[in-house]
Amino acid sequence: LSGFRVDITDTNAPIDEGDQLTVDVDVTNNGGEADSETINLTNFDGTQVDADGTGTLDPDETTSLALTWNTDVGDAGTGQIAVNSPDDTATQSVTIEELTPPDFTVDIERAPAEVTAGDTVEVEANITNVGDQQGSQTITLNETGFDGGTVDSTANPVTLASGESATPNLTFPT
Repeated sequence: LSGFRVDITDTNAPIDEGDQLTVDVDVTNNGGEADSETINLTNFDGTQVDADGTGTLDPDETTSLALTWNTDVGDAGTGQIAVNSPDDTATQSVTIEELTPPDFTVDIERAPAEVTAGDTVEVEANITNVGDQQGSQTITLNETGFDGGTVDSTANPVTLASGESATPNLTFPT
């Protein structure tokens, strides 16, 4: 008879939700005859997310496999993954970190200190997405010294990946 022992040797956890979790596994045939088995990886709720065959292993032979779980946004948390053969199960706690939503910061890079009535004011802003996810946002220039209304905005929303910046120029007549 064959008997396949599974050992989780490493993972790339922690990862961000939406990234791929890689689980390195050693599989050893502890039985007395050559055989092959399918090794399964299950996620936090016990759903099979990957499987791979060992190929034929002689008695006492070990092979290494890499199983993967392509996580989705919403899979964040800490839980038990399991790798199993028909004869053995190995578990390990892993963490999948939640992505923060898009978060745009605005810094005024250039604006005149004084304005003469009738001039057009040009303001250069540096917009940075400090969140983990891509996002889009319309950038507006609000007048605070007169009537407090919006005086200019980007014609199209600014779309930025995580860590990306843009420098739109906004203008308004005085």
